[in-house]
Amino acid sequence: MKRPVSLLYCSDSVFFGGDTRQEYETLRTLNPEAYRVTALVPPHGPTHDAVTGIPGVRAIVADFGTKESKIPTRTGRALSFLSSLSLLLRTVRQVRPEALLVGDRTRPVLAALLVRRFSKCKIVYLPGFFYIPGEDRGGIKRRLATVAEVTMVHTEHSRETYLRAGAPNDRVIVVRYGIETDRFEAKRNTQKRAELGFTDSEVVVGICGVIREFKGHEMLVAAMADARKRDPRLRLLVVGDGHLRAPVENRVREAELEPFVRFVGFQTQTAPFYQCMDIYAMASDEEPFGLVTVEAMASGLPVVGTNSGGTPEIVLPGVTGLLVPPQDPGAMAEGILQLAASATLRTEWGLRGQQRVREMYYSERRAVAVANLFEKLFHGTPSHGPALSTGF
Repeated sequence: MKRPVSLLYCSDSVFFGGDTRQEYETLRTLNPEAYRVTALVPPHGPTHDAVTGIPGVRAIVADFGTKESKIPTRTGRALSFLSSLSLLLRTVRQVRPEALLVGDRTRPVLAALLVRRFSKCKIVYLPGFFYIPGEDRGGIKRRLATVAEVTMVHTEHSRETYLRAGAPNDRVIVVRYGIETDRFEAKRNTQKRAELGFTDSEVVVGICGVIREFKGHEMLVAAMADARKRDPRLRLLVVGDGHLRAPVENRVREAELEPFVRFVGFQTQTAPFYQCMDIYAMASDEEPFGLVTVEAMASGLPVVGTNSGGTPEIVLPGVTGLLVPPQDPGAMAEGILQLAASATLRTEWGLRGQQRVREMYYSERRAVAVANLFEKLFHGTPSHGPALSTGF
């Protein structure tokens, strides 16, 4: 029997976004008899709770001095970061990991580069975003991708951005996100719709996720204002929260859409809210992947998405939805109106989308892909399932 492989995971993310959720899924699906995982995680928050709840994972609290760390001063956060780096190096010496797993948040990336200088352990880089040169402070993410033994991305689009940044072709591997498809159903939740104030005759457009800069919420509000002039049945449901929620709510008021828009904040269980929607809008300027898009499709919803980032790899135009130019509220409005006009089309495309998710984006497929990737990395040969490639 092979001895367990020692892995060290490092995260400074307090919140449990799509990228952190998939880092969690990577850890959760590893065979505990084959991998011994030590995790440095924040002292509080959803990420801490999720990772510490994985059986067999040894969790160590490390506050990397992020803005979410509740440390009030910049000096205090800087000292906390240095203290966490020291703890990380001590942990490396103690557990002697064969690999360090990190996402693409700045502090874990810096930590990984530091570990590479003082240790021979492999680096498994799990960027949630594609590579953006102008946003890479000092080129640290590019540097990590060039030295990591594996950079595991989620779309061909992300892979191409890292290859252009200089990452070795054979080390950038596409392993697509996966969800538990049985958590999502293609049905209308009439009771929940009524609680939110939506009638059966209204057409509800939905968006789900963190309300932040590139997510396109303000563009979607502008599109809805335009579309409602021609179809007054349209309503908007916003699931999620973030630091730009107030500006988006201001846009709703300025457009005189308040009676037709519902903000429900962050929700741990999103499935009932997808069941209140008739159309899903992926409005991001350039979405790395869009886990919420896959969840919406698994719920039987047609998608109007922006033709950028990873979205065109998920949404098939004329089959599961429509693609429109990013940052174009007029085009988004036209797409929404096209789907609002035909319940038959919504149902047809929604069911095709659900089938596509069940074939390509289910969690078991991703678990096999990760297992094969790790088997090849640590033992030289995949253990089971489909052959390792850049196209899981």
